[in-house]
Amino acid sequence: MAILPLAVCLALTFGLVGATPAGAVTLRHRMLRLINDARRYEGLRPLRLNTALSNDATAHTRAMVHRNAVYHDWSVPSLLAPYNWRIWGENVGCADSAWALHRAFMRSPTHRANLLRPAFRQVGLGVIRTRDGNACGGGYNVWATEIFFG
Repeated sequence: MAILPLAVCLALTFGLVGATPAGAVTLRHRMLRLINDARRYEGLRPLRLNTALSNDATAHTRAMVHRNAVYHDWSVPSLLAPYNWRIWGENVGCADSAWALHRAFMRSPTHRANLLRPAFRQVGLGVIRTRDGNACGGGYNVWATEIFFG
């Protein structure tokens, strides 16, 4: 009897309930783990995943894949309107794996600053792995939008 409530609790906590494909949820949580591992290493508190904002980030990532181009979402402030926020940031990119993309972000001073900004408390993550077709140069196939706020 205790297993069912725990399973439901874990599903809700980790965002496994919803319309997001299982592969996207796995990639989303891999990116969240990479981000929070980097933050912990720097002595910062981990970010909480915001599921609603992740859906918005995923929509932007889908648009990037559709256009076969990486670009920022200038509507982020309006996406954040429902939240009590003071500061926000966004990382967008693509690479051949979640790890490679995170590593690229960490090597870029502006992207790294977003990942490690102490004022940020929550993140929305939209991560998509493409198959054949759209590619972000050189066969890369993991696209992501990371929206941070605090």
